[in-house]
Amino acid sequence: MLAQFAIFEFRMYFVPGAYLVFLLNIILHFSFNLTVTESFGITGNFGESLVFVLLAYIFGHVLQTLAHGFKFKKFIWSSDQIFKKKYWRGHWASELLLYKSEKFIEEPTRQKILTALIDKNIISNDESKIFDQDISKDGCHLSQSVFYILLGKFEDDQTSGVKTSESNFYMLRGFYFSSQFCFVISLILCLLFLLNFREITQKVVILGLLAIVFFLLWQLFQYRCRGAAQGFVKKTFASVLTH
Repeated sequence: MLAQFAIFEFRMYFVPGAYLVFLLNIILHFSFNLTVTESFGITGNFGESLVFVLLAYIFGHVLQTLAHGFKFKKFIWSSDQIFKKKYWRGHWASELLLYKSEKFIEEPTRQKILTALIDKNIISNDESKIFDQDISKDGCHLSQSVFYILLGKFEDDQTSGVKTSESNFYMLRGFYFSSQFCFVISLILCLLFLLNFREITQKVVILGLLAIVFFLLWQLFQYRCRGAAQGFVKKTFASVLTH
């Protein structure tokens, strides 16, 4: 279990954080001929390696926090909200999976899951009927509650595969948010250098190309994150059939 937790932490925080440090190194190299560690005044293989590991882990936590969202006075930011609106009309896949109209899973499988949930007294027979109707706030709340109940039961069960699917989702979320962040940074630097030099220099061209690459990576990882999220949700709900 401890080893599984370590792998989960590694994939959820360190890998996306390392990916962000790598992208920032590219931006800093072509903009100021620096690396992330050099910008902190750190040189030498050991020092750079140590700072890289620490930054990767710290950046990983920051990435997951910012992607989830934050509020500062009246300003609210949530990459997750944008993500949900793009793919599931403002809902999480876990809020919609049990609905017959959404067709996330085949109907026989959906019926088996509902029957298992009723048999295990997680929901009642009357409550299950809400998922044959139009999408509603109460139905979404019930589906999400069931998801968290099942996640709590089977997240640490190695045979369920839920933990692996969960870490895969968070890793891809970190990748797409890192790409999104670096797209914005490279685009801003490109415009600043253009305004400063008053001409299209090599730096402007390279940063413009980097912005395009980061935008494409953002879209790619966001789409892959969608699939990972749905896979995570399906595996969590399906675990009630085998445990």
